Amino acid sequence: MSSTVYFPGVTSREHEIQVPLDRDNPAAGEISVFARELFTDETLPPLIYFQGGPGKPGPRTVMEWMPEALRRYRIVLLDERGTGRSTKVDKTTPERITPQYLSHLRPPDVAADAEALRQHLGIEQWDLLGNSFGAACAGSYLSYFPHGVRRAHLVGSVPEPEMDVDAFNRAGYRLLAGRQRELFAEVPWLQARVEEVARHVDTHDERMPTGERLSSTRLRSSGVLLGEEGDFGALANLFEAPFTAHRGELRLRGDFLAQLGGIISTETMPLWAVVHETVMARPGHPVNWSAERIYREEFADLTLLGNQFFTTHFEEDPALRPFFEAVDEVHRMDSLKAQSGDVSGNQVPAAALLFTNDVYLPYELSIQSAAKVGNLQVWTHEQWLHDAIWVHGDAVAKGIFGMLD
Repeated sequence: MSSTVYFPGVTSREHEIQVPLDRDNPAAGEISVFARELFTDETLPPLIYFQGGPGKPGPRTVMEWMPEALRRYRIVLLDERGTGRSTKVDKTTPERITPQYLSHLRPPDVAADAEALRQHLGIEQWDLLGNSFGAACAGSYLSYFPHGVRRAHLVGSVPEPEMDVDAFNRAGYRLLAGRQRELFAEVPWLQARVEEVARHVDTHDERMPTGERLSSTRLRSSGVLLGEEGDFGALANLFEAPFTAHRGELRLRGDFLAQLGGIISTETMPLWAVVHETVMARPGHPVNWSAERIYREEFADLTLLGNQFFTTHFEEDPALRPFFEAVDEVHRMDSLKAQSGDVSGNQVPAAALLFTNDVYLPYELSIQSAAKVGNLQVWTHEQWLHDAIWVHGDAVAKGIFGMLD
């Protein structure tokens, strides 16, 4: 697989700027923001890409959308604050694990960093491309800095100034439940197997490769694979043979635990859990562990969980334990800036690709939000899932760029 660090035939430039952590409080200090620029023709217009996640840096592998984009653009791959070669935040940086710091890793701050980079590079306007969390960042940019945008391309998410986090989670759990019904109809033995393993870990001390005891809640989080192409097969493969016998007693196999760890551990991207739900906060509306609250009250019978994080994840995952107290405070903040302002009067040409079968970002809510965005064209796809930009990147790029040609 080709690398964006070493990409034969493509010229690369690196950019790094210093920006305030908190633009309303310069005394909070500065952080660095890194971006890699790729191009084959320096005369082409610029496109900045916002990575999905949250918690992932700009792509280090060549995604399928890039060759098409390089025919049209110079591509700027942003390492969103806290990731990659931008000032990093993880368990090795305890001095940065504070409520103030973590509350400024959200889309409005990422968008402000991108705007600072645009000004630093002397670019009059550029096009935006964002996927998932990155689309929320691009939508934030479109909302708060429209003067810097020529065109905006959003995959999987659109701006929503009045996000209702409880409604979002209820819709997400309903979709997850429906997807599981399809899964267990296709793979009839799988539900009983997952429940068997869940009962086992509740009564046996099974240890993950990272040392912590595995709980049934974290085991069920392997359902995060639902909503990606190949998800049914991946879950069937994972749970095909989870047990081995040890002195006459069933134990979980080492390879099962290692594969499970690759799915549920946040060691490589803790900000996935740290930032995920706070994206939906807005003034007067703290998120307050909505996903856990709605699950406990209304959906506790689900066999598998998806893209949700509970207080227990922060208690159990070694990569998340140092974050719990600070994240808990951020979850209770009622003054966080909304990911978007009013975009009903938007004049920037914008296109969005949404998926009717999206388990992570409910289409029923996204299409309602899209109706509130001025000058937005919507492309709805009925077969692709949330990871379409990864598995259908060339078609995604040609389609969404072509919408605004």
